[in-house]
Amino acid sequence: MSGVNILDSLTGRQARVTQNFQVRVQSESQPLQHYLSAFEESAYQSLGTATPTNGTTSVLHLTNTSSTLSMVFTFIRLQAIGLTGGTAVPNAANYWRLAFGRTWASGGTLATAVNMNRGSGKAAPATIYTGGPTLTGTALEFDRFYPTDQSQNSFSKEGALILGPATSMEISFVGDNTGGTLYARASHQFRDLRGVI
Repeated sequence: MSGVNILDSLTGRQARVTQNFQVRVQSESQPLQHYLSAFEESAYQSLGTATPTNGTTSVLHLTNTSSTLSMVFTFIRLQAIGLTGGTAVPNAANYWRLAFGRTWASGGTLATAVNMNRGSGKAAPATIYTGGPTLTGTALEFDRFYPTDQSQNSFSKEGALILGPATSMEISFVGDNTGGTLYARASHQFRDLRGVI
């Protein structure tokens, strides 16, 4: 009985077969974040800082301005450093809040998402505010964290947190502290998820 040869049309190399009669293959596995940064140049990080106020302080407000791409979050880090002028943390009234729904109204400072592929010239299709902007609307809270002073908390969202086109989210600190530094970092990518099952 004659066999069948599988050849690479570009190199003429022949596929090998294992002793279990399976075609021998080799693959390379890379994290999605690496692939999107290296080949699509669409992995970014956004940084925000603010001084807490008695009430709700928006540390980072992100709006996806693309009409076709989704803003996909992989990682969020929060830090509250040297909190003063209020109730000592931890307590039930002072906490980090992640929420959808509110929009920028005034104030704050425009920030730029940094492309993690240093050789890329691509800019993120997003409007980002930091430094305590005023927001309007109703917040739809989806995560909360009660810090201790100097604590750091990380959320590995692994792409489950998605802002579709023309949607926003905020990272805010709620409480009665009036001194110290609030710090937030969000790692995100832009992907066309239309038609993805």
